[in-house]
Amino acid sequence: MIVTEDLGTVQREAWAARVLPPVEEVRPGLWSIPVPMPKNPLRYVLSYALALDDGLALIDLGMDTEESWDTLVADAAALGHFTPEDVAADKEAWRVDLTELGAPPEVVEAARFELVRFPEGESADVVLAHGDRLDLPGWNIEAVWTPGHTPGHLAFVDRDRDLLFSGDHMLPRISPNISSGPGELGDPLHRYLLSLHATTALPDCEVLPAHEYRFRGVTERARQLMDHHEVRLDEIREAVAARPESTAWEITTRVTWSRPIDVMNPRLQRLAVRETQAHLIVLADRGDIRSDGGTPARWTLSAPTDTKEN
Repeated sequence: MIVTEDLGTVQREAWAARVLPPVEEVRPGLWSIPVPMPKNPLRYVLSYALALDDGLALIDLGMDTEESWDTLVADAAALGHFTPEDVAADKEAWRVDLTELGAPPEVVEAARFELVRFPEGESADVVLAHGDRLDLPGWNIEAVWTPGHTPGHLAFVDRDRDLLFSGDHMLPRISPNISSGPGELGDPLHRYLLSLHATTALPDCEVLPAHEYRFRGVTERARQLMDHHEVRLDEIREAVAARPESTAWEITTRVTWSRPIDVMNPRLQRLAVRETQAHLIVLADRGDIRSDGGTPARWTLSAPTDTKEN
């Protein structure tokens, strides 16, 4: 993987210094705009503004907070696009799901603030599917369905300009959160791994991610992320073997994270437990572990199959 010269290098230096990178023109008529994410370790979203004859189209606006919106230029025109899978997500069902994973009350309560897609009574103006082209005059942008981080996550390819807007599907340094839960695909990590494999067939475009900094090396980065999850699956399998009949939450507290689980705030803890659950589902699909089916579910290693002939 290669950090793109000029802007990519500046963005990486800003990320390391924990400051916002500058607004930059990535291509003629295409700007990268860092939008703050208050109280979030990712710190900012890299939004992208595309020049049109009658204004701007914006890709990935980040969090709906006063600070975030104030960062965008006053006359920016936002185009909101979501897939059917994202539109259908149910906020209250996620809170129930956390209880079923054995999470403590403060982590369950943190789910109150999640999955607010639109203000009440509003809906998406445009619903996109894999292979659809965005109706943006002067741009040749194709939607690529990359489920995993969310069920309807889309990346966008502009082959004319040698660009991949990867969103949270592919970041240069960290692995995006892959969560299980109501409103998600039944096996989100499996679908994410399939998405990464499909990504290796894309052209080796310059990648414009939602966080950190731009880079090249689509295939290399996709394979790194697939390898990362295999290592993680091994670690979680070992945690189940060490203490059978553990809940997803109990397993979450015993595996490694970028920071200790007990110093994470409840909103990050609920992301962690759902990511653990996504890995448990894959391990169960592979026949390595099994659930007792209870509430909360408890996990043990699957009994080895006796292949000897009698």
